Amino acid sequence: MHDIKSLAQILGMTEREVRYRLTLLDGVLSNHVKQGKNRKILVDQGGVALLQRVKHFEEQGMPVLVAAEKVKTELASRASPAEVKPTETSETSALIEALKEQIRRLEEDKRFLQDRVKLLEELLYSKLPGAVDPNWQTDIEYLRRTIEAQREELAELRRALEARKPWWQRLFHRPTPNRN
Repeated sequence: MHDIKSLAQILGMTEREVRYRLTLLDGVLSNHVKQGKNRKILVDQGGVALLQRVKHFEEQGMPVLVAAEKVKTELASRASPAEVKPTETSETSALIEALKEQIRRLEEDKRFLQDRVKLLEELLYSKLPGAVDPNWQTDIEYLRRTIEAQREELAELRRALEARKPWWQRLFHRPTPNRN
């Protein structure tokens, strides 16, 4: 007999996941579950096999609820789990169709939101004064080049102005601090 903790280790799940699967298979596992000391839940090897079967279906991509229902239907048809081959049933095909529909709706929503973002960006750039243009990096580079050219021109003008002053003004006059 295995308790919840050992089942979690055997199945590679958390204790909470094991408890959830036990509740999903409650009617089927009643013959395999016993209460131990201090109301401890104990599961025999048959119950472990059923939980492993649920895990097998989950690993094939089925949601937990669908996997539990599949195990229940296997047991209801009195077939052993080893004899039942995983085939596409009406449940799985309905699930696949529902998932395809959900994917289609999500793709539609994504396209709508992308179009909405594009429209809002266009409105922002057209309506707000001084809004940042999408080509802001080229504008910044242009401004940097313009500022650098104006600095150089200012420095040349200062040198020319210094050269035009009489020698005594150049000698006793402190240079103005560079305010770049």
